[in-house]
Amino acid sequence: MSASLLSFFRSTTSILSPAFGSRAWLTVSLRGRTRGNEYQPKHIKRKHTHGWMKRISSRNGIETILRRMLKGRKSLSH
Repeated sequence: MSASLLSFFRSTTSILSPAFGSRAWLTVSLRGRTRGNEYQPKHIKRKHTHGWMKRISSRNGIETILRRMLKGRKSLSH
């Protein structure tokens, strides 16, 4: 290996060493993406996946609504 490649390897392994513990991912680049913005709500997708019409259209969905009714939930679906 060349000297520059070897020094690069040593520097990256020191970053990922156990001395940093579980926070090692904080020091590694995530290709321009920052942490903390994973949830970007899409209202139509939520309605299509968890909405009333989706629940009513299948047997398991009806059972889900009935379970929520028995539990006393104010909101039965989205």
